[in-house]
Amino acid sequence: MNEMWSKLLESNVINFILFVGALVFFAGKAISQALQSRNEDLQAELSKAEERSRLAEEQLRISEKELKSFKSSLELRQKESEKRIELLKQDLIEEREKKKVLFESKFKREIEQMKSNLKLEMQMQLAEQALKLSETMIRNKFTSTAERDNFNRESLKQTIEFIKLHPEPTRN
Repeated sequence: MNEMWSKLLESNVINFILFVGALVFFAGKAISQALQSRNEDLQAELSKAEERSRLAEEQLRISEKELKSFKSSLELRQKESEKRIELLKQDLIEEREKKKVLFESKFKREIEQMKSNLKLEMQMQLAEQALKLSETMIRNKFTSTAERDNFNRESLKQTIEFIKLHPEPTRN
């Protein structure tokens, strides 16, 4: 039985070798061309991929340079903006101080003018009171003692009320 298997195996191997030989003889050129064509296609695709990779790397380097340049430009603009802001702050502070000095000066002049006007008004009112008192005194010489006392009391009350309502301003 061994021999039978061995002959069967030999005949199968021989058939296989003949089949492969016939296949190579009849289709070998076509298979070789197909494999060659596939190899060429793969080489072309590999070349294209390598070129795309090289171009992508070059574009990446260019983009990185542009990004670095943009960052530097941005930092420079930010520093310039900060300087401008600081200068504007200083200008605003100086302007505010100038206005403060002007307003203080203006208000001091107005206060001094108001004091002067008030003093003049009080002097005029005191002069009027003095005149009234003088008139009273002159009339009193010609009237009775009771009328004179009554009039003096009234004049004294008016003068006291006036002084209470208009005290003399204190000087600094």
